[in-house]
Amino acid sequence: IKAGKPTMQFEGSTQSQSWMFSEESLRACREQSVSNKTAPPRGKLARKFASGFHQRFTNDDSATKKSAVTVEQSPEPNDSTQCLGVLDQETLIRFHAHQIQTLVGPNALLPELRRSATVQSTAVALFRRFYLSNSTTEVSPRKMAAACAFFASKLEEERVEISLLSHATALVQRKVLSSALCRQELAAVSISDIEAYETIMMEGVNYQFMCHHPHASIGFLVKDVASFLFEQKHPALDVDVASSSSSSTNDSTATTQTRPSSWDEFEVEEHANELLHRAMQVLHRANVFSDAPFLFAPGHIAFAIVAIVVESTNEGGFLGDIMQDYLVTRYPMQSEEEILEYTRNVSRVISLLLSNHNMDLRPRQNVSVSEIVAQRAAQLHRVLCRVRKMARQTAASQTATLVESRHRRKRTRSVADADFTPPRGLPVRKMVTPTY
Repeated sequence: IKAGKPTMQFEGSTQSQSWMFSEESLRACREQSVSNKTAPPRGKLARKFASGFHQRFTNDDSATKKSAVTVEQSPEPNDSTQCLGVLDQETLIRFHAHQIQTLVGPNALLPELRRSATVQSTAVALFRRFYLSNSTTEVSPRKMAAACAFFASKLEEERVEISLLSHATALVQRKVLSSALCRQELAAVSISDIEAYETIMMEGVNYQFMCHHPHASIGFLVKDVASFLFEQKHPALDVDVASSSSSSTNDSTATTQTRPSSWDEFEVEEHANELLHRAMQVLHRANVFSDAPFLFAPGHIAFAIVAIVVESTNEGGFLGDIMQDYLVTRYPMQSEEEILEYTRNVSRVISLLLSNHNMDLRPRQNVSVSEIVAQRAAQLHRVLCRVRKMARQTAASQTATLVESRHRRKRTRSVADADFTPPRGLPVRKMVTPTY
C-alpha cells in the first residue's frame, strides 16, 4: 500500500540499503561510535562504519552480537574518561539537531535562510547519520550542524549563502551570551569551518546523501483523509458542516454525494491545512527526537503521523478505527492480509512515537509541563558541564604535550650545539668565500 506519492523508489535507494537498522543493530552502532576503539582510516577525516552496519551486524555470528552492550547495560563513563556515554551523546546530538531549525528551514532566524521543511529534514538526517559513526568529542557538533545545513540547501536545490549561514550562527551565540555553557556550545562558525566540516561530513556518511522524507506523502494523505472524513460525515472533521447542510433542502442528497460542493470543499481544505500544520510539527519532532527515520520506511512514518494527528486520543499505540476504515474504503483491491500487515507496521511506528517522552505527544500523569522542562534542562546542563570539563582536560593535555615537545627540541638543539663546538685551544676555522 502506497501512502501518497511514491518516494522515488525508496526500496532501491542507499537509504534503504545502508541506513536502515533494527533496534538491536542501532544500539550496537551507537556503542561503537562512542567507544573510540576504531580510529579513522589513514588519510581519512572521519569514520563511516555506520553505512551498511545493519547488514554486517545481521550476518555476523551470535558471539559478536552477544558482546554488543546495550544502552541500559553500558556503564556511564566516570569523570576521568575522555568519552561520553551513549545517552549523553544522544542528548547532545538531539540538542544540536534541534538547533538546525534556527539556521535553515521554515523557521530560520534570518528570513534569507528560510527554506522548505525538506531542506531542514535533510540537514537533520545527514547530521544524525554522521554521528552514528563518530563521536561528538572528536568532531564539533556545532560546526557539523552548520555544514549539514549548508550542504542540505545545495542537495535540495534551495541554496543559501554561506556568509549568511555563518552570520546566523553568530546571531544565535549573541542570544545565549548570558549562559556560559550555551555560549560555548553554540559558538559562531566561520565560513572556512563550514567548508572544512562539509568535507568531513561527506566522508562520514560514506558519500551517500539521498534522503527520502514523508513530506509529500503526508501532504497527499491529509487532503485525502479530510475528504474521507467529510464524505463519511465523521465527527472527527472539526468543521461546522452540519449546520450549513441542515438549512439546505437537499440535505439527504448532500450526505450521499461523492463530491462536496464548492463551499464544502473550502471547509475541507481549511481543515486539511490545519491537520497538515500539526502533522509537520510532529514530523519535525520525529526527525530530531526519535529513531523512526532509522527503523521505518517514509510511507509508514507518514501514515502513522497522520493517524496520530487525526486520532489524537489514540491509546496503546494501535491504529484507530478511523484510519482502519480509511484503509478498507480507499484500498478495496488490497487483500485482508496485506492491510493487516500494513496496519501492524504503522502501529509499531505509532507506538514508538507515543512512547518517546521527548516528543510530548502523550501527556504524562502527575507531571506538570514545568517539571518536564526542568528535568530536560537539568539533563542538558549536566551533559554540557561534562563536555566543557572534557574540553578543558583535552586543552590541558595538548598544552602539556606542546610544552614537552618544546623542551625536547631545546635539549636536542643544545646537544647538537655541544657536538659542533670545537675544543678549547683549537682555532676555529673561518669560512672563506671564494672570489671569482
